[in-house]
Amino acid sequence: MTPSLRHRWVIPWLMACALFMETLDVTIISTVLPEIAQDLHVTAVSLKLALTAYLLSLAVFIPISGWMAERFGARRVFASAIAIFTLGSALCGAASSLPWLVVARLIQGLGGAMMLPVSRLILMRSFPKADFVRVTNYATVPALLGPALGPLVGGIIATHTTWRWVFYVNLPFGAIGLALTLRYLPRLQTPSTRTLDRRGFVLFGLGLAGLSFGFESIGESYLTVVQQLLLLGLAAACMAWYVHHAARCAQPFLRLQLLDVSTFRVTLVGSLLGRLGIGGVPFLLPLMFQLGMHMSPLRSGALVMPIAAAMILMKFFVKPILTRWGFRRVLLLNTLLLGASIAQFALIDASSAPWSMVAVAFCYGLLASLQFSCMNVLTFVDIKAKEMGDAASISSTVQQFATSLGVAVSALALGLFTPAGQEAGLLGAFHHAFVCVGVITMLSSYTFASLRPDAGSEASGHRASRSARVAGSFAH
Repeated sequence: MTPSLRHRWVIPWLMACALFMETLDVTIISTVLPEIAQDLHVTAVSLKLALTAYLLSLAVFIPISGWMAERFGARRVFASAIAIFTLGSALCGAASSLPWLVVARLIQGLGGAMMLPVSRLILMRSFPKADFVRVTNYATVPALLGPALGPLVGGIIATHTTWRWVFYVNLPFGAIGLALTLRYLPRLQTPSTRTLDRRGFVLFGLGLAGLSFGFESIGESYLTVVQQLLLLGLAAACMAWYVHHAARCAQPFLRLQLLDVSTFRVTLVGSLLGRLGIGGVPFLLPLMFQLGMHMSPLRSGALVMPIAAAMILMKFFVKPILTRWGFRRVLLLNTLLLGASIAQFALIDASSAPWSMVAVAFCYGLLASLQFSCMNVLTFVDIKAKEMGDAASISSTVQQFATSLGVAVSALALGLFTPAGQEAGLLGAFHHAFVCVGVITMLSSYTFASLRPDAGSEASGHRASRSARVAGSFAH
């Protein structure tokens, strides 16, 4: 069923409401960990279990979201995802012990795992390719506010109320999103005779969860080096077994043949490498302000706000930029500039003028927004409608894994450069960590060199010159 023109433009904002809840939840909790630890009578370090539980739940259940959307209908799955995520938020807010909080975070992750890929699937099936850039912008503007507002909202909550409102803040958004879903979202179920590939799901889920937890544990004390290597080895074996299994399965739950589509494959690899740096910024920046520069949570959150403003502003220029220069040129240059802007955070210290901090954050926000928009659209531009479910699941899985890996890489870099027992050297460690993740981001630009000059032209409206197309053909 195709949504009517009258209600179709409600869909991007409906998607944004759900994505705002999910993205806000990722960053808002970090500023209130000491308060949670004190209330639950545990150490702040042990609360990493609650963070890890959410990430592992996302990693395991994101891959199955495409199959569920095809099997039960995207509308039904999306509505269920909002309800589950909202229920998990309520349970987190009511938690009276660490085990309760961990289980509630697992439930939250289950709902979040379904929301992101299914929302993209609904968008791609509801609009023609010529509108992909525009509707993606509409859907991601409020969603971009989540990571930027998270530290500020968390700081306000930590200052004026109880930590439980970090989770309760999701309840009104969940109620509104669920009501709008049931009222306006059309039934987009695609008839499917596919059965669940249980063996493939278990292999891929175990492999992805093992890789996520294995990389997250690097630099931590709860696993020895031998245990980490063993876990990563077993996880890699599960992933390799899944690839072997999928090649011989008539109906694998994820169609790896989609990697034969060049724009899909290149964008995924570029997203994986690029988000190693982008994923580390929301983790490093509030901590640098609070631990390295001794700012209050409220002030550090306020200094992150320019990122959100810049991200929203850039959305109005994405389409004309792509029409003028095309995906390939924009991604090649913007990835380099984005890496440099991340490294620029190393120039900030306690003596920096507030306007200079705002300028660096604003510059990063502009470039990050353009990068997200380009990758989100180009990923799906050459995917057939019947394969959108699998493509959405694979894309969301890669993004989640890359973002969590970015946090792990940032934390590892921070640990390597932190002088043992010397708090005075902590700011320098943050500076070195920002340079590291910035360089990693810049190196990922090479991935986009393999794109055709006219890649994604149907969505961007860009027409490469004849000489550029000939040169691109020889490059391949």
